[in-house]
Amino acid sequence: MPVVPAVIHGARRALPNRALIVRPGRVRVEFMEPLPVPSLPRAADELRRDARRLIVARLDEPDLAPEQTRGG
Repeated sequence: MPVVPAVIHGARRALPNRALIVRPGRVRVEFMEPLPVPSLPRAADELRRDARRLIVARLDEPDLAPEQTRGG
């Protein structure tokens, strides 16, 4: 089955790192075009990397994940 990446805009402002309370604000969810599943056996890693790249590019915020999480 294809995977549909979703971008959550405004979540970092509403719940910053280490915050215990959600701040008031607007959060918008954007569903992107489905990604076809690549052939096995590398399908999961490849699909995760592709989805992450698309989401981060659309988010217009810095990628705060460690390098190994990004698949680089």
